[in-house]
Amino acid sequence: MMLSSSIGGQSMCVAQFLGEITNPLQSLWFISKIGNHLKLYNFLSTPFTICFMLIRVIVLPPIVYEIILQYYYGAAIGKLSYFNYYIWSAMCASMMVGGWIWSYKLVKGLIKFRNKFKKI
Repeated sequence: MMLSSSIGGQSMCVAQFLGEITNPLQSLWFISKIGNHLKLYNFLSTPFTICFMLIRVIVLPPIVYEIILQYYYGAAIGKLSYFNYYIWSAMCASMMVGGWIWSYKLVKGLIKFRNKFKKI
């Protein structure tokens, strides 16, 4: 895959873009939730959950893995400090793990909401 641009900047931009690509749908989903608009919330819940899961659980992990490997194998030696290697790697890994946790909670919440919505 090799997304690096000699210091990993391109990889970080791709990871950031993929992490933020679901924001418009998430914003609508969240506003419908806090606005108590159940029909819109019900309509948006499944597409948002699927998009979020696809990006955060399937697409993003290989990119994060590559970013961490690039730093481990010295793609930025002499261009960035070791502190930056470790911080960027830790940030990417924590972003990925956070996405997994939130994905789990989204699916769990969607199932709970669907069961409750059917009873209404």
